[in-house]
Amino acid sequence: MGELRRKAGVAKRRLLNAKAELFPSDESYDGKFTREIGPSDYTIDKNPATKLIHARLDDAALTAIESAIGAADDEVDLPVPPGAAPKRVSLNEHWSAATGIERMRLDLVLGAYLEVPELLDATGLSTAQPPSEIHAMSHTPFAAGGGFYQADMIAGALESVGTPIAEGQRVLDFGCSSGRVARALAAAYPEAKILGCDPNGPAVEWAAANLPMAEFSKSENDPPLSYPDSHFDAVFGVSIWSHYSERLALKWYDEMHRVIKPGGHLISTTHGPESVAFYAEQGLRTTNQLSEILDAMYRSGYWYAAEFGEAGDWGVVNSDWGTSFVSAEWMLDNLRPKWQVAEYASGRNERNQDVYVLRKPVS
Repeated sequence: MGELRRKAGVAKRRLLNAKAELFPSDESYDGKFTREIGPSDYTIDKNPATKLIHARLDDAALTAIESAIGAADDEVDLPVPPGAAPKRVSLNEHWSAATGIERMRLDLVLGAYLEVPELLDATGLSTAQPPSEIHAMSHTPFAAGGGFYQADMIAGALESVGTPIAEGQRVLDFGCSSGRVARALAAAYPEAKILGCDPNGPAVEWAAANLPMAEFSKSENDPPLSYPDSHFDAVFGVSIWSHYSERLALKWYDEMHRVIKPGGHLISTTHGPESVAFYAEQGLRTTNQLSEILDAMYRSGYWYAAEFGEAGDWGVVNSDWGTSFVSAEWMLDNLRPKWQVAEYASGRNERNQDVYVLRKPVS
């Protein structure tokens, strides 16, 4: 473990030493938006999606939500690291302990789960939840209404590079599954057109049938998408490029370049050195494997394993879909100058995955 931590520390120093290269001067792009965000700077995320939706709730709606949560007898298991004692709490206990933005999110999530009429009328949130046989990141009450954390991360990243989601824009959730992020963004920004695509047929079919606030379609494992050139103002993929082989990652980055407008942005989350530290602390991967991953990032910048095997991932069978880790140097070497790096945030996604905001040059 000591050797692994030493390697992780070396990886972070390499990223800092590469900072000047990661954010070069470029007269064709406004330099004030080209920057790195570290873990101590996460307050830059203003949680715009959650706050936009929550602001529609008046005192009567908030009182109705509190009353419904207080009357509920549901209990849920909170996530804990492997080997830790289970932690089970009531919805009211969890809600009462929350403050700030977490309380706001729980107002929306639990209000949707408990089908509070005042909340549904004010926000346009849907109570539909995918059944257990349909892929979703969570099937618990905390998944009701949508993925507000991720919606805040996407909307906040676009705001921080100077292009907030606006009326008439087209925004694609690439790898949308059953629509958890798309539905939250559509509720927050009804004036924009939110779309989603995914190769998981049953998941997108469920989303298309149950979430009319966004538009969903099935995509294939390999490019191209069915959309025309320069169709989207922004595209985001949450925990998508953290699963591609190097071959397929590059093909899909090229396809994103095709479908995004000049001046538009791609938000891509990837595993990096911060993820190695995260998995080590949580005990989710062995020390030997994490050491192997770091060594691969040193040597070539990319580590990939087809970890889903012949069974596939929820019915999606693809030898180029497994788990990947990528260094910032690899991103620079392979994506520039076709893409400009508008923002890089180490560990921004749940203190685990790195978040890159890539800009398609205007010319």
